[in-house]
Amino acid sequence: MKLRIKGDSIRMRLTQTELNDFVAHRRVSAVLHFPSGRALVYALESSPDITELTARFLGNEITVRMPHAWTEEWATTDRVGFEGAQAIADGHYLSLLIEKDFECLHKRPDELDAFPHPLAGKEATD
Repeated sequence: MKLRIKGDSIRMRLTQTELNDFVAHRRVSAVLHFPSGRALVYALESSPDITELTARFLGNEITVRMPHAWTEEWATTDRVGFEGAQAIADGHYLSLLIEKDFECLHKRPDELDAFPHPLAGKEATD
C-alpha cells in the first residue's frame, strides 16, 4: 500500500492483492520503519458503523476508515476509489483519497501487482 501525505491530505493506493486482502479481512496495513527502532503504521479499515471516509491518528498509527458497504463495489467494479473530507479545526478539512494503484503507462518492475492502467494500449488523441 502506498501512502502519500501532503499538507492536510492523505492518499492511499492499494494493489490488487491488497484490495483482495482488504475485502477478506476488512483491514490492510503497512509499516514504515525508522533507524531509531520506531515505526509508523498506516492502515485502511472497513467499518459497518460509518457512512463516509474518516481518519484518525493514535499512537504510531494513521488509520483511514471507510464504510464496509463500499468495499465490495470497489473490488468488483471499475470504480477507481473514494474521496472525502473530514473537519479538523477552524474550518479546515483533512482531505482523504483511497484509490486502486494503477501501473504507470511506462512499465516499471515494482508494479507487477498494480491494476492495469485504463489508458494502456490506447492511442493518444489530440
